[in-house]
Amino acid sequence: MLPFGDDGECGCSPPPIPTAKATSFPEEIALLRQYAEIERLKAENEALRKRGKFAIGDQVHKIGGAVWSGRIVGIYSTALTPEGYCVESDAHPGSVQIYPVAALAARL
Repeated sequence: MLPFGDDGECGCSPPPIPTAKATSFPEEIALLRQYAEIERLKAENEALRKRGKFAIGDQVHKIGGAVWSGRIVGIYSTALTPEGYCVESDAHPGSVQIYPVAALAARL
């Protein structure tokens, strides 16, 4: 699951909180589960933003090799890359590259 920001910094927004009225007990349980999942995702996103070197919205540039600078729009983790970031280009809005933390530096 991809993390999302609830402050609009990453250009995305969280799923809407269910506002529908349940007409039956099973529907009420389903709505409560949806709300619980939204809250769990918010907490997971906040934990990801706090534990890493960079946060969503931080301005960064790539160290060495091809030039790439922009802002952090996402966070990822794999077996080989425990801390990685999705960087949206300043020069080409909408174009995103992923990099391990060691390949990025903060831009002043």
